[in-house]
Amino acid sequence: DMMFNAPMFAVTQKMALETARFSARRMRAYADQMEALSKCDTPQDVIAAQTSFFTQMQSDYLAEGEVLRGLISEATPEDSS
Repeated sequence: DMMFNAPMFAVTQKMALETARFSARRMRAYADQMEALSKCDTPQDVIAAQTSFFTQMQSDYLAEGEVLRGLISEATPEDSS
């Protein structure tokens, strides 16, 4: 007999929404990166654009990991012992 778990359902919906939002932000970042690269005139410009892109990507993924960890902790019952 399966029972509906409303709190778990809410968390899974929040995670799905957050994942979609994050994916949209990253897709926008890739589009912005292509635009930035198209404006580069020198190899140094390309290196600077790529370095900035990868630094921001690392920061974005670390922050998203924290957001998802918080959502997962909502779904994890605390140990009452």
